[in-house]
Amino acid sequence: MPGAYQLIAYSATNGQKLWWVRGLSWQFKGVPVIDGETIYVNSWETGGDVERPRETPTFEEMLTKYHLNRDSKLSLSELPGQFGSSDLNRDGYLDAREWSFYRATREAQNSTMAVRYGGRGDLTDTNAFSI
Repeated sequence: MPGAYQLIAYSATNGQKLWWVRGLSWQFKGVPVIDGETIYVNSWETGGDVERPRETPTFEEMLTKYHLNRDSKLSLSELPGQFGSSDLNRDGYLDAREWSFYRATREAQNSTMAVRYGGRGDLTDTNAFSI
């Protein structure tokens, strides 16, 4: 299933998330095309025409560097820059889920991607390549 920032495979039997590939943009153009063991997907968004996705620290790295009150959330006042649009529940903090979404927006890249399907977990670095 194409989704925002990733392609995900679910079990048709029980709905379990089987594998995924990150780094796609949030707008899929068309439908995936399956040819043998390869799935082709095309995604595009404004600003996704960068050669290399932007490096973004993990949530744990951000907690280590900017977390002042030790509540496992990043206060918008603790962070340098503007992150208000990443505060999805509008509580004034970024939690791990919200930071993960922010990282996905930074990693997004316009591309047509070929994915050899199969396996389990995150296949981004093993079974996917831009064409």
